[in-house]
Amino acid sequence: MSLDPRIYPDFNHLMKFKSKVLNFRPFLQKPIYNLLTGRFKSKIKGQGMYFEEIATYHYGDDVRNIDWKLTSKFKTPYIRRFTEEKERPLIIVIDLFSTMFFGSTEKFKSALAAEIASLVYWKTLENGDPIGACVLNDTQNEYLVPTRSTTKSLRILKEISLHCNRLNKKSIDTKNEVLAKRLKSLDYSIKNNSLVVFISDFLSFDEESKSILKNLAHRNELVGVRISDKFEREPLANTPSLVISNGDSQIFLNSNNTILNEDYARLYENEFLSISETFKRLQAPLIEVNTQEDLFNQLQQVTNG
Repeated sequence: MSLDPRIYPDFNHLMKFKSKVLNFRPFLQKPIYNLLTGRFKSKIKGQGMYFEEIATYHYGDDVRNIDWKLTSKFKTPYIRRFTEEKERPLIIVIDLFSTMFFGSTEKFKSALAAEIASLVYWKTLENGDPIGACVLNDTQNEYLVPTRSTTKSLRILKEISLHCNRLNKKSIDTKNEVLAKRLKSLDYSIKNNSLVVFISDFLSFDEESKSILKNLAHRNELVGVRISDKFEREPLANTPSLVISNGDSQIFLNSNNTILNEDYARLYENEFLSISETFKRLQAPLIEVNTQEDLFNQLQQVTNG
């Protein structure tokens, strides 16, 4: 029995994105924000990380690289030269907590997140960079160390598919309770100077979780991909009444209830706009992708924008 990939993307579905990414132009063309870059380090982090040599200072050299101890000892200015790092691992972080098991139109947020992760995966392999992943969920962190091997790295797609398919209506929402703990473990696992692509709906990110994101962004280049659903933004738009079900229970919503609409708008403000401000403060890009529009059209708009 085949599963609907709009809800449960299996491994074969994610494998198909290999052909889809071949002619797909990487979005966010500016090197500083490109999450599908080539083998060269983004200039966002400044100078390279590897020490090369001590040399005498020449006009035009960066004064920040002056070695003041040698300069003082020999009474001649010396500088430390660094070479730019030529490659770095890319880590896909995908949020598969139960809040992602939701969709009101074309597909579930978890399925869309898996497709985006697959695009990033295949593009990174095409560039020849090492790639790893971390699946965040209600029960554990599944961390896969970076590798260039296609055979070994295919486990990334298998684990993403596996955890997507474990989500169901009975999944217990523990995100509020364990998210900060999961992020601390993630921050510990990822080595410095990685490119971290964080795919999530960013719900339930409290101040502690945002603080850990800050640490992650300071040690690495962080790119956020925020998954949203139309219902989360406009739950009662153009709908006289609405019945919501989790498969066991139902609740009726009245679109004429002004207090309900105001409370829901306030929730959106707190949950969604606050994470946007967090990424702005971190000077990290945050890409918006929704479940109702075509994924490639949305990414193309980001590229052209």
